[in-house]
Amino acid sequence: MEDQLKPQYQSTSTLVKTMTICFILNAIIALVSVPLKTISAFGPGAPDIAKIKDLIFLTLIVLFSIRIYRANLNARALGAQGMRFSPGWTVGWFFVPVMNLFRPFQAVREVWKASDPNAPERWDQKETSHLLKIW
Repeated sequence: MEDQLKPQYQSTSTLVKTMTICFILNAIIALVSVPLKTISAFGPGAPDIAKIKDLIFLTLIVLFSIRIYRANLNARALGAQGMRFSPGWTVGWFFVPVMNLFRPFQAVREVWKASDPNAPERWDQKETSHLLKIW
């Protein structure tokens, strides 16, 4: 019965690769859009790059949300217990006004610490990564 409740570890490498492609496409579109804005200033007919960029941005939001959700589940699958934030709220805090200023950091910090496969019992005593502190 307990095995059915424990989440199964799932790799997020495909999500990360897809997000990387979206970031690269977004950067390319940003570079291309500057000359296109100049062309469109002289008349109609230039493609509306903004719609494509918005679609890529929306895709990134969805992929990032799935990635953070999955990371929380993976930490639990690795054996982390006593986590304060559920997978849903790890994502949800990004969308709650005012709380989105600090709760996402706390939730992601918890997932980062709890994801250490070498010390799942003592994850809460682990120091926060310097990369995460920069955020």
